[in-house]
Amino acid sequence: MKTIKSIRSIAALCLLLVLSSACSKKETDIDQEESEKTGTFKIDGVSYKGTTSIVTIGGTYSVSCQQDTPFKLIQVHFGSKEEAEKGGTFNVRDFSISGIKGEVEVGVDGLTFDPDGSYTVTVKNRKIVMNNVKLIETGQGTQKPVINECSIEF
Repeated sequence: MKTIKSIRSIAALCLLLVLSSACSKKETDIDQEESEKTGTFKIDGVSYKGTTSIVTIGGTYSVSCQQDTPFKLIQVHFGSKEEAEKGGTFNVRDFSISGIKGEVEVGVDGLTFDPDGSYTVTVKNRKIVMNNVKLIETGQGTQKPVINECSIEF
């Protein structure tokens, strides 16, 4: 038991050191926006409707749409708020810890995914639209969701 606590303490300390040396305070501040915007999305043939929330972490601008019952969450991560609000067509990229620029990352239920092919997301008038985006869970994950359609206002 003491060994597990020691390992956890060391892991937490290492994470803290990495974060403090890799990022300034401004880059690690979390900025959340509440929104009364909504979105609809269909994943693997099942339709969902939820509310939109926005989180900015270290410059990455993340738009999420969540349905509570049954729980389902879709996330789209942009390189910056300015990119997202400007809009345009963005390629869906592999999940990475490096900065996003001119592309987006797409997640489902808080998990990370890579695209299974070449897909785009369109943003116009603060509305995210995507169709038939196939994803593969990163790491050792086995999930392969298909986002049949998605329309999220932010």
